[in-house]
Amino acid sequence: MRTFLRAGAIAFAASSVLLTGAVAAQAAPTAGVDFSLSPVILEPGDVGHTGSLQVKIFNGTDEDFSGPIWFTEPVAGIFDTTDDLICASGALPDGRAKFFCDLASSIPAGGSTTVAYRFDAPAAPKPFARISAQLGSIQIGDVTKDYPALFRSTTGSVDNPVPYTPQTTQNLTATTDDDVTLTRQADGTFAGTLPVTVRNNNDAPHNNLGSELAIPAGLDEFPYAPDGVCVPGSSLPTPPGGADASCSFDGKLHEGESRTLEWLLTAPADAPVGPLGTATTRVNLANGAAEPQTDNANVSSFSVTLAG
Repeated sequence: MRTFLRAGAIAFAASSVLLTGAVAAQAAPTAGVDFSLSPVILEPGDVGHTGSLQVKIFNGTDEDFSGPIWFTEPVAGIFDTTDDLICASGALPDGRAKFFCDLASSIPAGGSTTVAYRFDAPAAPKPFARISAQLGSIQIGDVTKDYPALFRSTTGSVDNPVPYTPQTTQNLTATTDDDVTLTRQADGTFAGTLPVTVRNNNDAPHNNLGSELAIPAGLDEFPYAPDGVCVPGSSLPTPPGGADASCSFDGKLHEGESRTLEWLLTAPADAPVGPLGTATTRVNLANGAAEPQTDNANVSSFSVTLAG
């Protein structure tokens, strides 16, 4: 069985009380259970780093073992997916996630299995090695083992690593066209797309992207993004009679990487042809520990026009 668990899809707001309750509800024998950890070496790619932690678990008890297993990431926001585990999470005060996991399939008495926690770190590759300033950990029963994350250099070395801590404030740039034109469709209504190009300029922790859009009156009340999960928005200044929507887009944006998000704007058939007014969009890192930026580089405004 292969279970994909993406950090953006789990409850980061879960409290330690809930996690403690889960442990009590799933008590299992742990005396006699031991485990070993692989080194965590994050390999540089064109952007970001990827790697994994392999946990080999030995069940020395006379009963099946399915958990619990506690896992803490060494750097906030670098956890990506895991195999053969069912997990819930809570956030530590420093922004790192701590996971409570059970095995999807139990280990029989005397048996063993290996599970993997996969990482995707947005930090840009560097010509020198780095090591996480904090240690991650795995805990099974009363046994806890700590581990660092090593970031391999672009030259291939992990020697003499310098301590690594990600930025705490996001640094995004949003770019749109100056004008978005909606054209008449076969049914008489209007439609057009708004591409928003987002560039990430640092390695602040996150798991998803978010975009909010405030539109002028005359458009349909709820713009949406086909690739996003959208809800009504509330934080952008909205033109009189206009509307606001907020969408979440799955996946990290690595340091130095750009991505284009697309909104779909529509208007009814009886909307007046010509300029409607100004719309504003804002992008942000979502579902992570990053603080919002204040320089407005992540905000872009544009005019909306209906072409008959």
